[in-house]
Amino acid sequence: MQFFRLHFFIFPTHFMRVLKFLKRSAPVKISDDEGRFEFRKLTKGTYTVKEISPPSDKYLYSRKVVTLEIAEGTQSPKEPIGTWVNKVKRVKYIKVETSGKYLEGVEFSLIDKSTDEVVEVVKSDENGVFVFTKFTYGDWIVRDTKAPEGYNIMPDQEFHVDDDWVEPAPVLWISIRQ
Repeated sequence: MQFFRLHFFIFPTHFMRVLKFLKRSAPVKISDDEGRFEFRKLTKGTYTVKEISPPSDKYLYSRKVVTLEIAEGTQSPKEPIGTWVNKVKRVKYIKVETSGKYLEGVEFSLIDKSTDEVVEVVKSDENGVFVFTKFTYGDWIVRDTKAPEGYNIMPDQEFHVDDDWVEPAPVLWISIRQ
């Protein structure tokens, strides 16, 4: 298993609004080469731990939040209090015509459904393959923006990314001649 350096922060749960108001940051830790991190010398209280950035832009950040209670005399646990898993951000399509021939150079746009903003534009390669990687959690539209000459623009396709999302198998996108 490969581990990455991740950024985490911990803050007293009841101070969350205060931290935002004061524009002060909470203690930040970067995980080591084995994916581990620790906070030391915490005073008693309730704390929340969450990831603030993924290991790279190829991954979704984990939205997992761990809350822990530190009481007088609390000892550090021998086992980790949580595991954060980052999923690869990648949706792969294959563009073909009805005969199965790959279509190269077809342009597609990835659109954030909530804002209508185009966040990524890609073209299919010689094997008809195109891949989107610039998305995060939410609803997304894949749009056939420039059909090859003699072909129709195909209807939009959508996908949804949530905590249960996994990279789908490659999607075959078939173009129909005019």
